[in-house]
Amino acid sequence: MPLQVIAAPEHDLNRSLGWIALWWIETFVQHGPGDVSGEPIVNNDEYSDFIASCYCLDEDGRRLYDSAFFSRPKGGNKSEVAAMLALFEALARAVSNATHSGRPCSHRVGKHTSSLGRYTRTSPVSQ
Repeated sequence: MPLQVIAAPEHDLNRSLGWIALWWIETFVQHGPGDVSGEPIVNNDEYSDFIASCYCLDEDGRRLYDSAFFSRPKGGNKSEVAAMLALFEALARAVSNATHSGRPCSHRVGKHTSSLGRYTRTSPVSQ
């Protein structure tokens, strides 16, 4: 199925809280009952890019989007993605930590590199 992303002009996957969300989900969330019960979550590139897009930030560290639409056929893991994002929103700190001075302060989080107000993934992002 072709992927079509309708994005704001300032949309930049290198400035997204989504990479932190992905790290959090892949670190703390496991599959529920079923064939893969108890195994860790590993998102594919398409779902990773979708989650990163949902959490894109503007230059001031505010979220660009307040809603998103994700359409896939039955059995496409949509409910699970929604549940993972609900867990992240409910249990993790899903806000930008931009300092009042505006100076970035970087730290490493899992396989992702974060910088206050700007979040980047260490592996290349397909556009």
